[in-house]
Amino acid sequence: MNNPSMVKKVGAAIAGGALGAALITSAQLVVRTFHPLPAGTHFEDTDTIAAYIQGLPPEALGGIQAAYFLACFIGGLVASKISGGNNGPIYTTGALLLATSTLNQMTIPHPTWFNATTPFMFIAATALTIHLKNRGRASQ
Repeated sequence: MNNPSMVKKVGAAIAGGALGAALITSAQLVVRTFHPLPAGTHFEDTDTIAAYIQGLPPEALGGIQAAYFLACFIGGLVASKISGGNNGPIYTTGALLLATSTLNQMTIPHPTWFNATTPFMFIAATALTIHLKNRGRASQ
């Protein structure tokens, strides 16, 4: 099918975004396993969460950024596969994941370096997904 329906494209982007969000959440749970939240912390207490994030070692935050990259890449590949190789769902998956990450960073303060470099993770992952998909198509 060379021309997937709009419903299929939207569904593909939602599936890619949901998979990416699940992968990011999993990475955050791994970080919290090695760096537990203070006892009695509630996620509604943004000041405590912000202090926790600011206190994480750079390698933990770098791991989260690596998860952003992988989640966007894998989510984009899944979206492309579902949509029959269309680029639109790949871009949409990247945009959805970037938007949710940006909203998170606007709600809860993160280190400046993390905020500055995070968009590049999503942009690079989306670009790599498009490149690999197009390269695979050119070799056929």
